[in-house]
Amino acid sequence: MIFVMTTNKLAISVTCLSYLLLFIHGADDECEVDKESPSAVSLFIGSHRNSTGDWVTSFSVNKGDSDSDGNHNLTLKLSQDVTECRGKKILQIRGVLSGLSSSVSQGYRSIKKRDLFFHDKCGSNVAILNNGLQARKINVEESSHAVVFTHRPLEINETLEIKLEKKLTKFPHCLGIGVTTTSPNDFPQIPQHIDRIKNKSWAWYITSSYLNGEVYMKTYGKNLDDLNVGDRAAVKRTNTGALHFYYNGVDQGPAFSNIPHPVYGVVELYGNAAMVSIVEN
Repeated sequence: MIFVMTTNKLAISVTCLSYLLLFIHGADDECEVDKESPSAVSLFIGSHRNSTGDWVTSFSVNKGDSDSDGNHNLTLKLSQDVTECRGKKILQIRGVLSGLSSSVSQGYRSIKKRDLFFHDKCGSNVAILNNGLQARKINVEESSHAVVFTHRPLEINETLEIKLEKKLTKFPHCLGIGVTTTSPNDFPQIPQHIDRIKNKSWAWYITSSYLNGEVYMKTYGKNLDDLNVGDRAAVKRTNTGALHFYYNGVDQGPAFSNIPHPVYGVVELYGNAAMVSIVEN
């Protein structure tokens, strides 16, 4: 499978033969490599601005014959050299593409490109388990410092739903859930509570909604303190910009409007919440 991008000064062709990638700058037909490919490979290049306004460019490569459970894990190692063809200098970037064998990957969850899981940067009193699908409080005698984030922003109309796996009886409260525009990587230190995020955060605790750390609606939805093991709480930013929370799948109604995009999901194992897991949809 061949991808070609051409300008008046640049031509790039990408081919794959036996997991060998070749990028050629300034090539013509006589200097092209074999275009037959036994396995489709997709190269993705993306650019975005980070929180400081700088442009960041990244790329990923996927093998097209992956199975129904998701793409194979792939590794791409690059090297380059300059050669000549018909008096032209050609910059060749060669890459060896390798994937995990079934024996190596056996026992690990196959992660699809858009799967949602917890970010590895989290509060000091919480551990991320099961390939990012679970979060567990480390010191159950401590009620706080157990805030976790999604590893990427939520897509529009995407629901972050979590299930309470373990619950204590030591404290008066249980669980908090919400969203924020701030990436976990942008916090020098993860806040003690969601309501300590004072800039562009929206949350649900007990029976109240919180905007930037302050009570917005004193009475909202069911009481999260009543969650029992196996119960679920969820949050979704809709295509209209409204933020909805859910209790065991039941919509508690719009809590906020005009929510920007993108936002990260954020969960707090507050008080008696000792372990939660992401419900895979």
